[in-house]
Amino acid sequence: MSDNEIERFEKVIRKIFDERLKDFYIERERHYQEHEFIKELMTWSNSAKSTFWKITIGMITTALIGFTIMGFVVWGKNKIGK
Repeated sequence: MSDNEIERFEKVIRKIFDERLKDFYIERERHYQEHEFIKELMTWSNSAKSTFWKITIGMITTALIGFTIMGFVVWGKNKIGK
């Protein structure tokens, strides 16, 4: 195969690809902005997960401490009342 034939073959293949993929073409700037949005969304999501778990663990800890104190109060009243 000569260089000229290879170049023609490449042009035909490139034209076929361009025709078939034109519906999927995204402008570079828009593509970049979409990636930036996804990056921000992932950062926010990780932050929200972190905040959610911090609040959840804090609430569980507070509840356990509260129940422990209530248990000692009830136990103390029963001991003193007898």
